[in-house]
Amino acid sequence: KQWYQRRVRAKSLDVAQYSRRAVDCLIESCYTGETKTLSNDIFSDVYNMSIRFTMIWLIRKCEEFLYSTLSSFDENSSFAEFKFLFEQAVYLKTVKNKNELLSRLIKRMNTPNKFSNLKRSSLIKEYTENLDELNDEHISACFAIVDTDVAVMVDCLINHFEKPNVRTLDKASFTFLYNLEKKFTLRHVHPSYDLLLQSMCNNITEYSIRDFKQLLPIAQKFVNFPFNFRVQHARSESKGLFNFTYDGSDTVIKANPLIMALNSPVIAELEDFTLDVSEFCEDSVHLFIESCYKGAMLDMVKENFRYLFTISNKLKVGWLMKECEKFYSHTVKQLNNNSDNAELAFAFEEAEYQTMAFKKKTFQNCLDNKLNSKSLSPFRGDIIQSYLGDFICLSKSKLELCQAVVRSDHHLLVEALIAYLEEHNDMIVQTVKNCEWFFKNTYKDFMKKNFELSRRLLCVICAARVKAGSNDLEFILLAIDRLFSLELPLGYGRLQVGNIDSVQACLHFKVDDEEPMIAVNPILLCINSPVIKSLVTDQHQNILEADDFSRAAVECFAEACYTGKPETVTVGNFQDVFKMSHAFKVDWLKKKCELFFSNYVDTKFNQSCNYDDFVFAVDLALFQMEKLKEGSFLSLIISAASSNILPSTRTKYIQQYLGDFETQSTCKIDICIALIRSDVCLILESLIQHLQNPEVKCLNEKSRYLLNKLDLSVCFRKKPELRKVLFSALRNLTEVDREDFRLILELCERLSETLGS
Repeated sequence: KQWYQRRVRAKSLDVAQYSRRAVDCLIESCYTGETKTLSNDIFSDVYNMSIRFTMIWLIRKCEEFLYSTLSSFDENSSFAEFKFLFEQAVYLKTVKNKNELLSRLIKRMNTPNKFSNLKRSSLIKEYTENLDELNDEHISACFAIVDTDVAVMVDCLINHFEKPNVRTLDKASFTFLYNLEKKFTLRHVHPSYDLLLQSMCNNITEYSIRDFKQLLPIAQKFVNFPFNFRVQHARSESKGLFNFTYDGSDTVIKANPLIMALNSPVIAELEDFTLDVSEFCEDSVHLFIESCYKGAMLDMVKENFRYLFTISNKLKVGWLMKECEKFYSHTVKQLNNNSDNAELAFAFEEAEYQTMAFKKKTFQNCLDNKLNSKSLSPFRGDIIQSYLGDFICLSKSKLELCQAVVRSDHHLLVEALIAYLEEHNDMIVQTVKNCEWFFKNTYKDFMKKNFELSRRLLCVICAARVKAGSNDLEFILLAIDRLFSLELPLGYGRLQVGNIDSVQACLHFKVDDEEPMIAVNPILLCINSPVIKSLVTDQHQNILEADDFSRAAVECFAEACYTGKPETVTVGNFQDVFKMSHAFKVDWLKKKCELFFSNYVDTKFNQSCNYDDFVFAVDLALFQMEKLKEGSFLSLIISAASSNILPSTRTKYIQQYLGDFETQSTCKIDICIALIRSDVCLILESLIQHLQNPEVKCLNEKSRYLLNKLDLSVCFRKKPELRKVLFSALRNLTEVDREDFRLILELCERLSETLGS
């Protein structure tokens, strides 16, 4: 009546969308005011008509019917009853925003004395049989009913995936997965999630990029590596969407994109399902895919280890990286002193490769611990030498690895290098260049503390065949400077570096045009002499002029640079050797020569000293004063002569040595004056004798020098008569110029001051 009053008068109503039984029930309810004929199969139509016709009392009656049905709903109820209640409860919640019926249904189905877990699971599984027909509200309500019993819902989704026609993820599947994700906790990981992943990876073979990106974060929460997806990778597979490609080739290896992305965060971040793997062989890629599918390292051997290790690192497959590390660790632990070269090479090369390619030292540390263990420590030297092999082809990373594993026992590397250089003496320069890092400051302190090892290595390097003036020589000298804290003289022995008749180099001293040149080792001579180093490296000279020196002296000089000892220095070649040591600034040899001279003077200058020994020493002192402007030799001679030689003998030798002072140098005159000490009257007498010569008309240069140099007051005190004789001789000079007159006047003034008038 109420509905009729609000509408236009009509003789008929269109109720074609409702069943005849539902319309009859509605009419009968209006007649009787009761709902005796209301049943589950017509409930929806009756309820919808009561709402349509605004029959409030009938709506209330329908809801009472629902609650009445719910009260009798139990373990023995049929699936039809469950479906009826469940769908009506979802409808009320979704359309009418009435949640009470659904809440009561959930509570009742989770009451142990009303429903068993088995019954509840059975009803849910049957209801979700056609998962693709359910909407989000129905799926969420199902999850609410099962509560924590996620295995039921997982089974439902697995059943859905295993249907023959399901190859993609539909909306209902995603809703299921989102709800499963909400239920998932790491503390309570249900094994059903593993089954779900396996089913999904086995059955879902067609992904869109969008669906894949939505699915991946959910699946990542479920998986715990290593994980066996129980998927068999067929090499002829054509269903997979992920493509491993080879640049410039038609070869494509297909794989399950979900499994690949779950294993590798690198693949997970790709924008498409393609990755270039040109650097890896096909077999290694297939093996990698199979390992990811099975969650285990398959067919791991030394031959394919590098490929799998590289792929796992570049694609950041963490569990596979650990498996590779376990394999390597196990292999290294098996090493012993009887291990063959292949096993040692594998251990070292993989440790070197990891450090070089990925900046990691896991393998290096493992190898280090093994080599320094009690079982292998005594054999480390042989192992290192065997591994290093050909130094000329050695990489820096290889040397650095060996440097790390020997720890503080650097001598092992040095001995290996020495052994190689001794065996390949024609490849010394190339080897040193290849191992340049080895000759930097890293080992300098070590070599300084290990003299014998340092001596051996330097001897080998100095035997290098290098041309004077070449870049190779400069490089070798630089390497020696970096490695050795050289303290000259070297003293490394003649035999170890070769002698002047059998050298390894091309530097020559030219003594005489008519005699063969003297071949010498440029490395050792450059080490000893900065002058020779400059001539050879800066001016690129390979022939050094030595015509000022005797052949014996040059040979002695070169050999002294070799041995660090001037053993062949004699009285005959001493002066030239001393000259060469000064000319080429070989300071240590110069000091050795000074020591030789000192010993000579101490030995020869005695009461039986002969004139030749005296002259040899004085000539050297004269050379030192004239050329070097040094007076150490003279001081030694003066001290020895005054203490050990008789004054008469000394006076005799000096008088004989000075001879005609007119022909002597002023330096020689000075030496004689210094040697004669208080017996300067002898020299004055020689001067007077010269002036009394009738042919002498004036003072010459030497006469003037003596008059200035001699202390006449000392002479006149000792022999007063010489005063008269000297001035008489001066008075007889007939050609006295102004300069001579001035000199004589000055002498008179000085004598007046010291002797008086």
